Amino acid sequence: MTTRLVFLFLTISILFTSCEKVDKESLSGKWKVTKYKYLLTNSAGHENKNLERSIILTFEDDGESGTVSGHTVTNDFTASYTIDGNQISFNGMEGKETEEPAWGNKFWVAMALTHRFERSRKKLILTHSDGLEQVILKRED
Repeated sequence: MTTRLVFLFLTISILFTSCEKVDKESLSGKWKVTKYKYLLTNSAGHENKNLERSIILTFEDDGESGTVSGHTVTNDFTASYTIDGNQISFNGMEGKETEEPAWGNKFWVAMALTHRFERSRKKLILTHSDGLEQVILKRED
């Protein structure tokens, strides 16, 4: 009887460990900034419809590290990033330094302060390290 229980336990353990799926979160895809959310006041800033172009980001990663490129209202940019669980860190943000309207300026600050992310199929939320502000993005592809 004891031998059967040990065998059953080992069989079940092997089944569970062999079926375990390690699923890393990828941000790969094209995303558009749709609003900045201020959690302390529960308010949001939305894109002005009179802008020449929207802020678009294209992420490419393997679930651990990758590159992001795109454009703000007036500048193009590139950066690398790393992912660890729901933590994200942007490194080496490079871009032209053409003057931005307020919507574009908020983006540069947000990228420097982003520490955490949440992702669904059509929505990406980047949260500042202080937890008080978020950038909301919509999937474009």
